[in-house]
Amino acid sequence: MSTAPILARALKYKIKILGTDKSYNFDKAVITIGRGPENDIALIHDSKVSRTHAAIRIDSGRLMVRNVSQKNALFVNGKREEECSLTNGSVLLIGDTQVQVDFENLIASTVASGGNSNLSVAKEVTKPILQAVGSIPVMKPQVRPSAEIRGTTSNPTYSPIAHSNYLPPVAESTSNKNLMYVIGAVLIIGAAILFSGNSGKKRAIEIRSDSEIEKEIQDSAMEVKKLHEIKGLKGQESINFKISDEHYQQGFRDYRQGQYGRAVQSFQAALSFYPQHQLAQKYKQEAERKFEGVVDFNLLQGRQYMDKTNYRLCRAAFTNAMTMIKDSTNIKYREAKMGYDKCTVKMEGGY
Repeated sequence: MSTAPILARALKYKIKILGTDKSYNFDKAVITIGRGPENDIALIHDSKVSRTHAAIRIDSGRLMVRNVSQKNALFVNGKREEECSLTNGSVLLIGDTQVQVDFENLIASTVASGGNSNLSVAKEVTKPILQAVGSIPVMKPQVRPSAEIRGTTSNPTYSPIAHSNYLPPVAESTSNKNLMYVIGAVLIIGAAILFSGNSGKKRAIEIRSDSEIEKEIQDSAMEVKKLHEIKGLKGQESINFKISDEHYQQGFRDYRQGQYGRAVQSFQAALSFYPQHQLAQKYKQEAERKFEGVVDFNLLQGRQYMDKTNYRLCRAAFTNAMTMIKDSTNIKYREAKMGYDKCTVKMEGGY
């Protein structure tokens, strides 16, 4: 059973700037790190850091970090990441600056300790059943009186055990069987309670490296080529696949550059020419997921800047969200427009 840490309700964590004596303590749900002074941690002297480079947030009881820069990378413990969970002592490389995240002394409990609580629940559930088993009456062997045995006379030395009409202890055997059935039911209930704790866990999304993605592209291209050779595709269908693959390649370049909206459009164009293009299907879904993530982050930033009365940056964040969505009927676009108008009124009114 996993023992991943679950953070305390009153979340507090420390971030140290390695190589300096600077450290920061936080208890907020979301913080940002970047070169701009509006960030919670401003790395103004590192030219390789984006204006807003990374965001650290609480998600489902874990501390998560996400790269929000469209051109600069984020490394966690030496590995390039777009988004991942943090453990105590994780080291982030942002530009040329290393920061360490520490929350070891703030762990409230572990999943393993939650498993022990399941065991205690199992004990409480099975306790009354076992008590009921202990109260099952056990019948004693019964012997018919000798006077009732046909063909015999009264004999003081008569032994009922040696006689053929002796009644075996049937009731005791039945009681033992009942005991076995109840014990089996108890074990099944206990196992169900123990394993039910794992049913709600989410599987972590695996983020692969660029080299792994490139290898998959090459393998997929070889597989598609073999399929074309086997089926003997000619004429219009072969042309459609070629055009589709050109759109896919363009979409993948946009995807790597963080232009998720344009990437979705290119992947959709690829599928319109060749709907069976598996990589276009897969990365269209990934680009849509990342696009939504960037929109949500801009909305979150806009609300935070509004709370801090930084109305200029508030308007910029909401403008970014509206520019990405474009559809004025979309509910997130309407939310961004409302936030933009509110920040504009407060900025012009001097609040």
